[in-house]
Amino acid sequence: MNVEQMTTQPRATRRRTIAVIVLTVVIVTAGIYAIWMYQVGQTSCSGYPPGGNCPGSYTYTFVVSINYTGPWRATNYGYHSVGAPSGSFDGGGNYTGGVFAGTGSRTQQVSLSGPNTNGLTLCVQAQKLDSSNATLSLGIGLRPSNTSIPFGRAQACIGVVP
Repeated sequence: MNVEQMTTQPRATRRRTIAVIVLTVVIVTAGIYAIWMYQVGQTSCSGYPPGGNCPGSYTYTFVVSINYTGPWRATNYGYHSVGAPSGSFDGGGNYTGGVFAGTGSRTQQVSLSGPNTNGLTLCVQAQKLDSSNATLSLGIGLRPSNTSIPFGRAQACIGVVP
């Protein structure tokens, strides 16, 4: 073996060793990154709601009906979750709210929007504004509530998911 063969042999081996180390680091790093992405929920998605599974906005229109012969006032509170939080009717923690009033029967639409991962909840409280013993009926979808107490309140909450 001459001097030239002795010096080129280790150089080729060193290059091959470096290439194997670099390739190993790249593969291990890619694997760690893929595991991390899966654990934090950063997986790929396809399309936006209602048909797809990518995060997006979700809108739902609730139909509120109030039936009472006298004057009444209704307050609504909307939440980014399914289920009403404690203190739902005092407005604590709500992200949106509104008021509507009337005399006699009325149907009111209330639209809420939010992230499609949490669902939406609407809470409504209707109060009689007189001392009548007549029944005030409040309904949100199929969720009814009634009161016959003078100046009484009827309240209901309903949640939906996308």
